[in-house]
Amino acid sequence: MIKQSQAEQLAAISNQIYRKQLTTSSGGNLSIRDECGGLWITPKKIDKGCLLPEHMVHIAADGSFNSVYSPTSEWPFHSAVMQTRPDICALVHAHPISLVAFAITRTKLPLNQFPLLRCYVGKLGYIAYATPGSKKLSKIVAQEFATGCDMVILENHGVITSGTNLNEAYNRLRALEHLAEIYIAATRLGNLEYLTVRLMAQALSMQMPQKFESVSCDISSQYIKRQELLAYLQRAESRGLLGSPGGTISSRCDNGFLIASEGMDIDGMQPNDLVYITSDGCQLNKIPHATVELHKKIYELHPNINAIAIVLPVNLMAFAATNTAYEIHTNPESFIILKSITNLSFDEGFDNTRIANAISEDRPIALIKNSSAVVCGNSPFMVLDRLEVAETVAATLIQAKVIGDITRLSQADLIEISKTYG
Repeated sequence: MIKQSQAEQLAAISNQIYRKQLTTSSGGNLSIRDECGGLWITPKKIDKGCLLPEHMVHIAADGSFNSVYSPTSEWPFHSAVMQTRPDICALVHAHPISLVAFAITRTKLPLNQFPLLRCYVGKLGYIAYATPGSKKLSKIVAQEFATGCDMVILENHGVITSGTNLNEAYNRLRALEHLAEIYIAATRLGNLEYLTVRLMAQALSMQMPQKFESVSCDISSQYIKRQELLAYLQRAESRGLLGSPGGTISSRCDNGFLIASEGMDIDGMQPNDLVYITSDGCQLNKIPHATVELHKKIYELHPNINAIAIVLPVNLMAFAATNTAYEIHTNPESFIILKSITNLSFDEGFDNTRIANAISEDRPIALIKNSSAVVCGNSPFMVLDRLEVAETVAATLIQAKVIGDITRLSQADLIEISKTYG
């Protein structure tokens, strides 16, 4: 990929944050440290949904700036944090709906669930309310980050995430908001169950970058397959089905399969950014998604499976966070498309062979407690379809719980559907 300037990065990520409804047209701000002790930052009073690189403001180390545009009024806390923490090179401040719900209720967000999201998050701090743009806010934000926090929730305001680069700060924002969304959805179902410190540490240790032998591939001959997978990845992302940076989809290609890069924003991805994996290794100079070994094991054991999604959609994960039964016998579509869902414990989720053996054409979905959903099919389209139906049914069940008791299809109805659709 062509390397973007700092101003281009700010514009691109700011527009993504707005498109993903993580902030409003006037809300939030982003910054990147420069090599001279200053920073690049987003401007004030310009629509966050259509920022351009030329709108960005450079602030020198002494606080001066020379620009047609004025920097955000909250630039002092960006500067204060970066002076306090030399390891932080980027900050994202936004007002995402679910995290603001925690901010205005002054409630702590539990983080001991879903390792595929937790690995992006880091240490979370909390800050008492202070007026936006004030010296007090700058002081207490810098003090909280000085304790080693990677992100903070601001009471009655929003959230600030940090990173060694802008993409890391952005992924932290997405992962944290996603955890908040799951928590809120799950509370409508029942009591949430959390992981022990030991289990979370074990799960996170297994998601460390893996070493692979390098293998070559002919990208040009794979281009159609790469375009197809990327189109489905971006479609799933746009519909909130992947679960921020934690989820992905793969598909068979040549003698191996294609999968997304680890931590890369799907919206900005190109076909060449997908990673080719074989039984012998990984495409040269690529880092595949953290779940790559599970994809590999499922393909190895199931020659008829040609596409796999390992994902964390909000409503489906609400069921994974509680002991509430996921009922597919409520309408013909879910019975036909989903067929059967296998529930696995968190401990079973450590065993790729166990998960792979739990999947089949008759049991195409596995829901792993406090972890993720595994969805399989004979094509990326079938996987997306099953994923959409699974998440839609989950959302419907959660809403139905507020309205009244669920009426399931009778056994006679199910037999008739089976005879009609096979």
